[in-house]
Parts: sequence; structure tokens; C-alpha cells
Amino acid sequence: MFSKASRQSLRLAVVAVVAMAATTVAADPAAAAPTGCSYGPVYWGSNLVGTDGTCSGGTGQHRAVLWCLKDGGKLVYGPWKNPGQFSYQDCGSNFWGTPYLASYYSYAIRN
Repeated sequence: MFSKASRQSLRLAVVAVVAMAATTVAADPAAAAPTGCSYGPVYWGSNLVGTDGTCSGGTGQHRAVLWCLKDGGKLVYGPWKNPGQFSYQDCGSNFWGTPYLASYYSYAIRN
């Protein structure tokens, strides 16, 4: 069914996966995702152009997420920040300083 080389490769792959699983360190139970997060829109006139916000507690990080309409639409991300720090993201602007528009904002968190 399988050649000797295929069986040996499969065995090595299984051994590697088991070895990686055995050496994986469990996450610190004291680590927690950010809490008390509050993000809001940033407007230029009546147009959504960015988002900013912060989280008040926890030990992880958070960042702004924004869907920009320029070039057919794309997600852009603000920098990862610790609780108590603000993360901001906008869609940029053209040569004349007019901001590019967005249609959706949110935030992401990580432990």
C-alpha cells in the first residue's frame, strides 16, 4: 500500500507532532484577555474615516481594526497596545489631505 520511504516519512511526521505536543507549555492561567474595551468611530464631517479606543483591564493586548473602502476595500490594523493605552487606525488620505472612507470598525484582542 505505502512504500517503505512513505511509511518512514509518516512515522517521522507523527513523532515530530507528538514531540511538539509534549514540549508545548500550557498558557499561564493568570493571563487574561483585555477587559472593559471601548472603541468608537472617528468621523470627518459625517464620514467614517477611522477608529480608536482602549481597554481598561486584563493582561493581554488590543488593537483597532478598520475596513477601508479605498482600492476595493481592505482591512487595516492599528498597533497592538496594552490596557490603558489607545490604539488608533485610519484609512489614510489623498494628496490634498482628504481622508479615505471606511465602512466598518471594530477591535481585536489577544492574551
